[in-house]
Amino acid sequence: MFGPHKPMVMDIETRIEVPKDPKNYSEEDFQKFELDAKAFAVLAMAIPNEIYSGLLHCNNAKELWDALKEQFGGTAEVIANTREILAQQYETFSFINGESLTQQFERFSSLISELKLAGQTYPNGSMLHRFLRSLPEKWETYSIVLRTSPDFESLSLTKLHGLLLTFEREINQKKKLQSSGKTADEYVPGSTALIGHDEPVESLRNEFIDITAGFSADSTMHQAYKVTESPNESSADCLSFIMDDLNHINSDDLEEMDIMHQLALFSIRSNKFYKRTGRKFPG
Repeated sequence: MFGPHKPMVMDIETRIEVPKDPKNYSEEDFQKFELDAKAFAVLAMAIPNEIYSGLLHCNNAKELWDALKEQFGGTAEVIANTREILAQQYETFSFINGESLTQQFERFSSLISELKLAGQTYPNGSMLHRFLRSLPEKWETYSIVLRTSPDFESLSLTKLHGLLLTFEREINQKKKLQSSGKTADEYVPGSTALIGHDEPVESLRNEFIDITAGFSADSTMHQAYKVTESPNESSADCLSFIMDDLNHINSDDLEEMDIMHQLALFSIRSNKFYKRTGRKFPG
């Protein structure tokens, strides 16, 4: 920062400091010379030969460092010009067709980093508003909701990106459900066995876990309505269904009641399992 050590001595006659005679160098002077030599060597070894060949005129670490700063960092005028260009890019930052939300965020973050290196910083709220304004038109409603929230100014850029990603995934999930003939209201997280319960039974068996395996519409007796008549009881006294009663009910209605019964038993069994083991099924 201050250049190499230059041993000086006070002239007795003129009372002015003059360079010390090398014959009178002290051990402390040699140690300071050695520090500068080490600093120069560190810089020289880190520079490629094609660059160092143009810096052979530098005699000490200070000169070498200043030359590197001027060549690659730019002068004060160059830095000011770079700052102005980056600031203009910041004000006109916008979405590019074909890029994803994450790609746009990464491009904006890189621009912010370059501005900081050039000495230009912006308030957090300004950066949040600038990024939201750069989003495509489809984000307009959600952007307004975010900007009017009380905690908006305290968000970081990365947290804002996370909120936008979450919203985008929810929209994509809703589109998938709509394209498959379902609605978002029918989607119950962690209970995929109930999705599409209004669809035909055959479709439910193909897409989800078949918890009614072994029970068909043509079966003689559904498990939910098993005959329990004993030899000592007459048909009139039996409280359970008998075959004649079931024959008057549509087979599809019977199967639907049976499925609902099995779902209820499945729910009870899973709740008992949760309480007993403390586990949770994935999802």
